[in-house]
Amino acid sequence: MVLDACQPRETTAFWLEKGSFEWDSFNHRLAYLSWIADEDAAQVALIGGASSTGVAQVLPDGCDSATCTEYPWYDSATVDLRWARVTTNSMAFGLSQATVLATSEGETVTLSIPMDGTTGHNQAAVIQGLIIDTNWPLSGGDSCYSPISGWLIRHMEISLLDPVISGDNMELQLHATFQAGNSLEEARICMDEVADQAQVPITVYVLAISSEQEIQEHDLIYEDSWELGEEQPEPDLSTRTIALGGPNILAGWSQLDFVFHAEDPDLRGAYLRSLEIDLDPSHGWASAWSSNYSPLTQLSGFSYSFHGSIQVLDPSSVVERLTILETVDSNLDEDGLPILHEIPWQ
Repeated sequence: MVLDACQPRETTAFWLEKGSFEWDSFNHRLAYLSWIADEDAAQVALIGGASSTGVAQVLPDGCDSATCTEYPWYDSATVDLRWARVTTNSMAFGLSQATVLATSEGETVTLSIPMDGTTGHNQAAVIQGLIIDTNWPLSGGDSCYSPISGWLIRHMEISLLDPVISGDNMELQLHATFQAGNSLEEARICMDEVADQAQVPITVYVLAISSEQEIQEHDLIYEDSWELGEEQPEPDLSTRTIALGGPNILAGWSQLDFVFHAEDPDLRGAYLRSLEIDLDPSHGWASAWSSNYSPLTQLSGFSYSFHGSIQVLDPSSVVERLTILETVDSNLDEDGLPILHEIPWQ
């Protein structure tokens, strides 16, 4: 009985490997995104403003509809998501969540996460899920443009920094940035006038990991650009291979950092048709990319750059993959809030 009590305790954890969406009809602003999961299903939502929900906000009195125009339309998106799951007695895990009110300057919060299992000398933290919600007041107060309708993105970043064990907890920093950009459209002057006042709550679900095994960190940098009218193909993943050690590897994202239209002198923001992060130990690649391709509504060329970090270690157990490939509608409830689609694992 004493020997059994001294055996390391098995613990289970799961984490995000792939997050991807592609709008079916057009490119859109980003108003709401949910990539979260539990043991049974994922909770997914994607809202791109009135041109995805068919619902436009009522303008306040005194606002000019000619310079604060919405184009109500219905759209759906294909979401392709993958989480990995492992049960092991070789490491300790902890799970928590925190919300950062992200601005263009970046904001930081501190997490203290209780650990389950026997901690080791090596620590890491990876993203288990996230929610991005633009429905938050502007830093400068009320305006004709309502942030619930979404923003065009110039910079969006999530970083998990400096994990360290303190007693029975892991402490780390969660840093997030959100910079909205300009449309440069006469019909959306009201949005451009307040884009620099955007404040966006970003909720991150964090998996803390502690182990005696070595933890490797890999930094990734990808970028691409296209002129207006050019097609924007997905990247060739054979050019984005990385030695991760095979399918039974714990590999998770600790940083996601997208910048769009970086060289635009007018601070243009990005309408997004698609966005993807994909970390796949089974195939040996790690990739991220985005596009704004939309022949009927595309107003400009497109460029993105991505800086990411991944944490890699061997859990000494079999790693399962939980996947979702589904088309979801961009729906609002009777209160005008996003509807979460609960999708069982496929």
